[in-house]
Amino acid sequence: MQNVKHNSTGKQGMTLVELVIFMTLTLFVFGGVIRVVLQSSRLDKASEERTAAFFFCKSVLEGLHRIPFEDLTASGSGFHKQGVNLYVRKNNDVPFHTSGGARHTVITADELVELRYGSTGESTNCMAMVKLTWQGSGSSGSLSESASAILYP
Repeated sequence: MQNVKHNSTGKQGMTLVELVIFMTLTLFVFGGVIRVVLQSSRLDKASEERTAAFFFCKSVLEGLHRIPFEDLTASGSGFHKQGVNLYVRKNNDVPFHTSGGARHTVITADELVELRYGSTGESTNCMAMVKLTWQGSGSSGSLSESASAILYP
């Protein structure tokens, strides 16, 4: 009679049930890691777009600072009077650039510029608000960013 050696527990490897349980747990762990990485990438892209939009709004405000109030509100300036103390300028499909290292993209947005003013004696106070609205990349939906500044104290 031949003598066959077995290990002390009598097992010779993993059963099919143990293998299925191991594979299921591994899929859950890797699935969670992949989901976190994708969500992080999406948030990074949205943050990059918002930052670029904010700096675009600030550059528009800086350009408005250099223009006298009378020229801003003159006909042909692109601003239209709405109400008593409000001038509005709307532009569609305004391009702005994001520069996230190798990912440099151009995004088109709708731009809204509002000038609210009030006069007290000889001085005119004017507040400007620039707002960009665009379709976010991926599944982020519609995004907007705005900046405000006092143009003329």
